[in-house]
Amino acid sequence: MVLEHSGGIIAFAMGYFEQYDDCPAYDLIEIVVAADRQNQGIGTAFMKEIEIRAKQKGAMLIQLEAVNDKFHEHFYKKLGYHSVSNLVHKTKNL
Repeated sequence: MVLEHSGGIIAFAMGYFEQYDDCPAYDLIEIVVAADRQNQGIGTAFMKEIEIRAKQKGAMLIQLEAVNDKFHEHFYKKLGYHSVSNLVHKTKNL
């Protein structure tokens, strides 16, 4: 999804749907709001629109990875997102 204003892109989001054995999910891979447009409610409104569209297409949940800091925790928590303890992020340097 792309959010434009006055002919310029001010936010975008990327994701995909994934089917689990018990439910379809939407994986939000990236959401970015232009730095000069942050803290104006744009990200919150954009996230709510993503949720509406994902639900309309059959998703039962949205999952995402976020930086583990106070800024991101505040943003996602106010939207009702919470951290899970049953999954761990794995990485491998190549």
